[in-house]
Amino acid sequence: MIWSALAEQASPLAGRPLDVKKKQCKAAPRVAPAIRGGTQITAPGAADAIKRMVDLGIVGNGTDGVYGSFDNARVQALIADVMPVFANRGKPAKAGLQPSDLVTHEFLDKGVKL
Repeated sequence: MIWSALAEQASPLAGRPLDVKKKQCKAAPRVAPAIRGGTQITAPGAADAIKRMVDLGIVGNGTDGVYGSFDNARVQALIADVMPVFANRGKPAKAGLQPSDLVTHEFLDKGVKL
């Protein structure tokens, strides 16, 4: 997901909080040209987008305070919601599907926080 990469790279030092006011978001202008037909993104534009997403509650730290972590209760609720949909379409999900079958925190840098 490009926004998680942008938010992670927005801070110049790992473990430091994101400070969009200082326009530290430089990942988007480097990444955008590689996306064919994509919108060109400036550092101030990317910083503004991240700030707005944080302010609107679209992105944020997980319940453990780490950016990018999953809340297993929410993942389980999603599984419960979508299993009947897949079953009705003739593509049932694995019986006993658990959040650990879908998500992991193994690769998170616990120092990355918004």
